Amino acid sequence: MLLRVQHERHSGDPNEKKFDAHRYHEKYGINHKRYEAMKKDAIIMHPGPINHDVELSGDLVESDKCMFVRQMENGVFMRMAMLEAVLRGRKLGGLE
Repeated sequence: MLLRVQHERHSGDPNEKKFDAHRYHEKYGINHKRYEAMKKDAIIMHPGPINHDVELSGDLVESDKCMFVRQMENGVFMRMAMLEAVLRGRKLGGLE
C-alpha cells in the first residue's frame, strides 16, 4: 500500500526544497527491481493520485499486480451506494 508524497503539506518546510524525487523513488518507491521481488500473488495499492516515478514507476501503474484502476472504479461504486442509501433514508451498515 503506497501513499502519495504530499508536497503541498510541506510548502513551508525548508527541507521540501531539498526533496529529490529520483532518490525518493530509489529508496522507497516500487521500482522494477522491487516489483520483480514481490510475491507472485502480491498486489500494489495506492489511493491516488499517483506521482509517477516517485511512489511507483510510471509504467507499473498498468501492471498485473497494480490495483490502482480497480480501486478508483470501486471507489466510485462505493460512493454511489452510500449516496443512494443516504437519499433513501437508510442507515449505512444495513441497519434499519
